Amino acid sequence: MPPPRRMRPQLVKPPTESEDEDGPEPSAREQAVSRHEEDFARREAELDRREEALAGSEGFVEAGTADIERRERKVKQMEQTLQERLLELDEREVEVERREAELEGAFGLREDRIEMRESELAELEERLRRKEDDLARYVGQVQAQLAQRG
Repeated sequence: MPPPRRMRPQLVKPPTESEDEDGPEPSAREQAVSRHEEDFARREAELDRREEALAGSEGFVEAGTADIERRERKVKQMEQTLQERLLELDEREVEVERREAELEGAFGLREDRIEMRESELAELEERLRRKEDDLARYVGQVQAQLAQRG
């Protein structure tokens, strides 16, 4: 809303003696006053024009300020959302690292069990091979004894 317009008093010059007696010819002082009145009128018109321009600019400034405030609220909301997402990602990362460590531990245990079973299996295969060899020798001895008897 534009500020109230200032009213300037109009300078009214009182009639001088020279005007009353001599007629309409102005004196040097009257001419100076007249020039000052014209200057004041010109300055007042310029001031009115500037006040109107300023009133229009104030509307733009208010609209710009409202836009900036709206943008600041939006940026603040986006920052808050990003902070929340960052916190969520940090929590998820900690959970993934915990789960990874848990799985690595479980995998390590399984791997240890498999290695232990492979070792046991190798020992059993060796025992089986020795028993098969022993059995083959025994069968060979029995067949040799049967061949001698018969």
